[in-house]
Amino acid sequence: YSMEGDTYISKNTAKVLDAASGKFTDEYSVNSNYYSFYDGGGEFDLYFSKDNALCGLDIETGTETVILDWLKSGLDTTTMENATILPDGRVLCTTYKYEASGGGYSWNNSDMVISILERVDPSEIPDKQLVTVYAWNLDYRVKQRIVEFNKNNDLYQIEVTCYSDYDDGTGNYDAWLTKFNNDLTSGNIPDIILVDNAMPVDSYIAKGLLSDLYKFMDKDEEINKENYLPNVLEAFSQNGKLYSITPSFSIQTVVGAASDVGTENGWTMADYIALAEKNPDKQLFAEMTRDSFLYNQLSYCIGSYVDKSTGKCSFNSDGFKQLLEVANTYPKEINWDELYADDSYWMDRDKQYREKKVLLYQDYISSFEGLRENEQGRFGETITYVGYPCENKNGSVIMPDNEFAITAKAKNPDGAWEFVKYFLTEEYQNSVSGLPIMESAYAGLMEKAKEKPFYMDENDVKQEYDRTYWLGDQEIKIGVNTDEDNEKLMNFIKSVNCKQSYDKELVKIITEEAEAYFSGQKSVDEVADIIQNRASTYISESR
Repeated sequence: YSMEGDTYISKNTAKVLDAASGKFTDEYSVNSNYYSFYDGGGEFDLYFSKDNALCGLDIETGTETVILDWLKSGLDTTTMENATILPDGRVLCTTYKYEASGGGYSWNNSDMVISILERVDPSEIPDKQLVTVYAWNLDYRVKQRIVEFNKNNDLYQIEVTCYSDYDDGTGNYDAWLTKFNNDLTSGNIPDIILVDNAMPVDSYIAKGLLSDLYKFMDKDEEINKENYLPNVLEAFSQNGKLYSITPSFSIQTVVGAASDVGTENGWTMADYIALAEKNPDKQLFAEMTRDSFLYNQLSYCIGSYVDKSTGKCSFNSDGFKQLLEVANTYPKEINWDELYADDSYWMDRDKQYREKKVLLYQDYISSFEGLRENEQGRFGETITYVGYPCENKNGSVIMPDNEFAITAKAKNPDGAWEFVKYFLTEEYQNSVSGLPIMESAYAGLMEKAKEKPFYMDENDVKQEYDRTYWLGDQEIKIGVNTDEDNEKLMNFIKSVNCKQSYDKELVKIITEEAEAYFSGQKSVDEVADIIQNRASTYISESR
């Protein structure tokens, strides 16, 4: 592993062991994105597994040969333990049965499944229409659904290309995105894009690459857009067109005691500065550096400075200049070794919000239980979801768990919608581990938040227990949600209408030029004007 500038570089090698001498002989570079290697045999030195394929590798030439497509073969590799090529060419796989719940997946070690895959003559396979999916990587929930879809749908079959597997030989972590964009530019357009935050989606929209999903919804008698949270649909829309959608999400925000930040959700940088001036002996954010503050603002509040519909930006505004000035009040670095060396560090860290040594907490909302943790535990009083300070006061953002887009030039748009729409069904929406987008799915979540947690004992008897919060060495019983708690959080969830956006090149422009202000070489006005010029040119060219 190494760093070249701000780029993370990794490299994998395969070494040949001479059994007689016990020493390594030859060494070969292998794809840095492949981690699951299996014993070779026949014409291949090694076998390895990608997200969607088993491949054979000739390590001397670096030639990779796809042996089978896991997903087309109906096998979910999420919890695969091993794969072995049998002498007769069949493939034996061992996987754990898993259940997706609670924000991840879990499995019982005793529930292992042995599968044997046998090659079938293509003429024996039912003829289906291919639906192509491009993705950086496959979330286990999407992978699980693809396997089910391919097994049960008589008309369509999903075929996936995962770009996390791509290695240009340099070890550059971002090589996949360059390859992805080059494929789109050259006309290799899939039916579905599984959107990643690194993708320049606004550029795709400006170039007419993505379809309006409202058109699919309006034609589908089983899907009614009125059943989904309008603020979430707004967050994924431009000019009244829905270019992508997420079936579930979380919210990144900032909370503070209402006695400090008021009761209104959302605030400006001027409000933030006023709070800092009123509390000179307190920290607003704990353990915050200059760069992390700037990064947070650019990730969650970029909509204050860039209009995604028109591409116009305002980095020479007073609000952005205030952002730079505030960022410059934070240290460039934190001496973590010195911080952690303090024996009371962790104990005091838990108490810093209640004792009002720190006023703001960066919160991540994916359930209804967190409200009481804040009000009864962390702060000990009523809190407000103010979000990150920005000019439009929309400093709380939706973070999609998975995000789907259907391309405007999809060869099989009907098949693409048939796959995507499953994630919008009542069946799926009532099973998500985060926050669903179907409004009716919240009734169950709110009722659950009003109940005590429980477990089943050895006699299969339900045992309830108290929800608690640890404040240093003090355990506080925080109770279960009331209807008022649920209403407060639901109202906040419905108010968030922006999604997280991160444009690496734009952030690079801003951080490069901001350094001249941070180091005292240029004034904030000079730097803001330079950023405005460079950013305007970049955004214009990328559209």
